Order: sequence, then C-alpha cells, then structure tokens
Amino acid sequence: MNDRKTTANPSHQQRGWLSAVLPAFLALWAIQFLTGMTVRNPLTLVLFAALLLLFRNMPGKLIWIHLAAALFASLTLYSEGGRITAAFTSGLFRVASLGICAIGLFLLYDRLLSLAAGVLMSDSMVSAVKTPGKHEFVHRHVLLCVFLLLVILWFPYYLYEYPGILSPDGIVQLEQVLGVRPWNNHHPVLHTLLMALFFRVGSLFSDNVNAAVSCYTFAQLLFHAFSCAALVSLITKLSHISAKDTPSSPTISPRQSAFNSKPSNLSDMNVSDVSHRILHCLPAAAVLYYALFPYHAVYAVYAGKDTPFTDITLLFLIVLTHLILPETGFGKVIDRILFIITGLLFCLLRTNGWYAFLFLTPALLIYGWLLDHRSGKCDASESNARRRLVSGAFLSWLWMCVLVIAVSSLVRGPVYDRAGVERSDFVESLCVPLQQLGRTVTEGGALTEEDQRTLSEFINRPEDISLVYDPVFADMMKEIVRTNGSPEWLEQHKGEFFSLWLRVGLRNPGSYLRAYADLTRAYWYPDVEYEMAIIDGVAPNSMSFAWTPHLHSRLFVKWKEIVLKLGTFVPLYGLVWSMGFCFWILIFGAALILTARQSRRLLLILLPGLALYLTLFLASPVAEYRYGYPMLAALPFWIIVPLLATPETALRSHLQ
Repeated sequence: MNDRKTTANPSHQQRGWLSAVLPAFLALWAIQFLTGMTVRNPLTLVLFAALLLLFRNMPGKLIWIHLAAALFASLTLYSEGGRITAAFTSGLFRVASLGICAIGLFLLYDRLLSLAAGVLMSDSMVSAVKTPGKHEFVHRHVLLCVFLLLVILWFPYYLYEYPGILSPDGIVQLEQVLGVRPWNNHHPVLHTLLMALFFRVGSLFSDNVNAAVSCYTFAQLLFHAFSCAALVSLITKLSHISAKDTPSSPTISPRQSAFNSKPSNLSDMNVSDVSHRILHCLPAAAVLYYALFPYHAVYAVYAGKDTPFTDITLLFLIVLTHLILPETGFGKVIDRILFIITGLLFCLLRTNGWYAFLFLTPALLIYGWLLDHRSGKCDASESNARRRLVSGAFLSWLWMCVLVIAVSSLVRGPVYDRAGVERSDFVESLCVPLQQLGRTVTEGGALTEEDQRTLSEFINRPEDISLVYDPVFADMMKEIVRTNGSPEWLEQHKGEFFSLWLRVGLRNPGSYLRAYADLTRAYWYPDVEYEMAIIDGVAPNSMSFAWTPHLHSRLFVKWKEIVLKLGTFVPLYGLVWSMGFCFWILIFGAALILTARQSRRLLLILLPGLALYLTLFLASPVAEYRYGYPMLAALPFWIIVPLLATPETALRSHLQ
C-alpha cells in the first residue's frame, strides 16, 4: 500500500461538507420528531454539527447494510408513527412528517451501520489462527471455572427464592405431576416429565413438597450454569486469534462465499484489528454478562419451561457451530449425534423450537447440497481431509434433519395420544387473528351483517369484546372464546374463521396493524417498557407449595432491587435488557455476514435465533420477557459470530 501523504483537495472537501448538509438536516428533523425535542432547543445546533461530521463522507453501495437500515427505519416508524403524527390534524402534514422521518431515519441508520461495518471489517487485518493444542487444557477449565462461578453467584437467589419461583404455569405442571389435573401438551410434556423425575427424587429424602420442588430447581440451576459456561467456552475458542507469525492474507475474490466456493477454515478467515480487540474482550464480557445481569440468576431458579428451553437452545447453537465450523469442535460423529439429541430436545421443549427447526432445515440442506456440488471441483492438491469434509454433506444433513423431524413428530403426535396427553385447543394458536378481530370490534370498525353473524358463532356476545380486550395480552380474547363462546365451532370451521379474518382485515387494515404492533412491538423494537425478571415467590395454589426464603439478608434484597432498577434508566446498560435490541443485533450481524461474501456459512449459525423471533412475530400470546430469553441468553454469541466474517474486496475498497 502506498504510504505517501496526499494533499486533500479543498474543492473536494467543500463538496463533502455541502453534500452532508441535506442528510444531516433530514436526520436532525427525524430525531426531533422521534424524541419530542423542540425546534428552539439550543442542543439542536450541537446535534446538527455532530450529524454534519457523521455525514461528511457518504458510504458506497453496501446493499445488505442498506436493507438493514431500511428495516430498522420501517420498524421505528411502525412503532412510533402514531406518536409522530399526533401533533398534526391535517392529513397532508401527517404524511409529510412520516415521509421526512422515513428518509431521515433511513439515512441515519444507514450511516451508523456503515460506520460500524467499517470499524469491524476495515482493511487493517490480522488473521485468525486455529487454537493451538496447548490451549485445550485451558479451554476445558474455562468451562469448569465459569460453571462454578455462576453456581456460586446464583446460589443466593436459590436460597432467597426457595423452593423456586413458581408461576401459575409451574403450578399447573406440578398439579399434573401430582395427578390433580390431566396432562396437557399446552406445557411441554417432556419438561413436565423432568419436573416429575426430580420431584420424585426429592420426595425420597423429604415428605415436604417444597423440598421436593427445590430438588428440581437446584438441578435446573446447575444445568443453566453449565449451558451458559459451555457457550462461554465456545466464545473463548472463537475469540483466540493472533497476529503473530501470520502470513499475509491472500487476495480473495468478491464472488467467493461459503455457498459458492470451497469451504474455508477459521484459519483462513480475516477480521479487522478492531474486531480482533473485541474478540479478545468478549469471553470476559460474556462471563460478566452471565454473572452480573440479574435476569440470568432469576431464570436459573424459575421453575418453568422457559429456562430448560433456553439451555437447550444454547447447546443446540454450540453443536450447530461445531458442524458449520468443524475446526472449532469435536469429531464429526459425536457432533452429528449431539445435533440429533439437541435438535430433538429443541423441538420437544417448546412449539417455537419445532417451527424454528422446520425453518432451519431447508437452509441446512441447501448448504449441504452446495458443499457436495463444490466437492466435484476439488483440486488434486487438496488433502483427503478436505475432501471428506465436503463429500456427502447433503445426505448427512438430510438424514439428521429428517430423523429429528420424524421422531419429534412421532412423539408429539401418536406417542402423546397413546399416553393420554390432552392436546391444546385450536384457540391457543389464534393469538394474533383474535387480537386483530378484537381490536376491530373495540374500535368500532366496519363489519357487515355476515361478519357479525360469523363472529357470534364462536363468541356468543361480540359486544362484550370491548370489555375484556387487552392490547398487549391475547389471553383475554382466547378466554372469551372458551368461556363465552364455542371453541368447538372454530375446530370444525377453520376455513370460515380465516375467511372472516381476511374479509374484516381488508376493510380495517389500520385496526389490524395497530393490534399487531401492540401485541408484538417488544420483540422487534428496542424502546418498549415491560416488566423484566421481577417475578418472586410462589403463585397461589390449592396445595402446600409456598415461598419459604432461606436467605433473609437485607443487603441481598437491596442489591437485587438496585440491579433490576438500573435496567430502566441507565443508558446503554438498559439496551442489553431489550428483546427488540437483541433482534436488531441479529439483523445487523446477518447484514455483515452477507456483505462479507466469503463467510456466508456463518449466517446458518444465526438462523435459529432469527427463526425463534419469527415464531414470536407470528403467534405471540403476549410480549413477555421469558419468551425472548432464549435469544437474550445467547447475546454474546450473536455478537461474536459476525466478527468472524471476512470483508469482501468491494467493502475494503470503499473503506479505503
């Protein structure tokens, strides 16, 4: 690279400043609309000056970054559009304000994401090297040390919440364990069986039901600590890069990718100097994340289905990473066995996992087919190990995925039916459609006589909908069907129901969009307030389960209150509590990987998280933190994976 200093062209600099004025002004205007900052606020001058510096050098064409920016701008407008236009009565001014915000937000997000991509994937390179064998002993101890640390730090929560945090769902599962109510697959049967197992083990040592429940809670704490420690161990492996004794990086064609070129090892990947530093800091940051953020400790002692599913999600991600990046993990045979086991548990512990696995399967099959397609083009000089790596990939992914889907389908269907497990009713899967119909009725939307007649078939008194409708809680609409309607009619007339839903939606799109936004906003937009990990004790029940704290330290209680409160008002720290922000990180990470074409196989590792979010977008009963916890628990992992991507030549030339 030429190190000679060049003299900046004054006319070019002047054009750069002039070209930054309009984007900076539009971005400032959008920020004012969004935050409520008045036009006479003197801080607008400071903000405008900062935006001028930001937009001074506009980015080149980074299509995936542009698409991510457009998505973020659209989600922001979808969430905040009503508040932005509330100050105007004229339709023209409302449309104009939304248009200004759309352009300004797109420009702002696009510039910020482009700068972030530039910092993470710049031309200043160091090369990742395979972890030396001398570190294997250390890696094994990373798992053990982090596990013990988390158990020690979380144990006070176990004593304070003894016998464990039991929500109404947990009480229902324990009632199934004790035979008080019949088994139902509304709660994962496999998880209820686990609760029954540890409850029986605890009963061998004590006749006290609280002691029996505490046996399950402690086992869950250990498993949660192990899963988080295992992910930290993987992050440590991925973060071991070095610039020492590394040959200069070969030139890479912009068209090379994991899907249309020979699969590369991690030792062939390049990351920027900034990424290098972030990678080195991530293991320690991940340990602090699990150790100090209180919601991990709370969910460790939360005796419900959400924590085991979170743990299996983390382990599934680890195994998937070993298969996509085989140089990071075990041998291929053990990886395949673990993929089948974790995949089955992923599908059986939550319905979300079942649909997410179905979403992931075609991508894995395409990846395997492309690896096989490239195997025919291997050079004679390539090693036998490389040939074995790519040969038969499609068949391997096919039989593994088919086996997981077939066995989980068999268990969820005939096995549960034979065991007498009741199935959830059809109403349970209609959260979003029922909410949209309820919102339309509540707002006095346009319904024909035919619509009213069909609605009254499954809700006896449609006029009562406005009395129970809750914008953020779909269970109210489900219960009015069950208690004041006919779930059986819905089971038998699914086509008529969806025809009604479609007809009403076409006439009342605004009501449908508002209903959907209120129900799911917390999953796709960061700036949403909701309760986080504040649950305590045992829900009311007719049995003898009771909250009996074994730790009565005021210092611990005050510490718990403070760390939970900090997430509501400390800048930046509060973002880590946001399910919507985690989704944005996944989208930005996917855009980075797609931009760095050589490493697109890394996108497969992000797909389970994106698929889980998709299931929440389509069928969320309520925007509760526990539904998003599997993705939040993997937050350090979502950060490190895109940093392994290699920038393509076009990106590097733009950054120069």
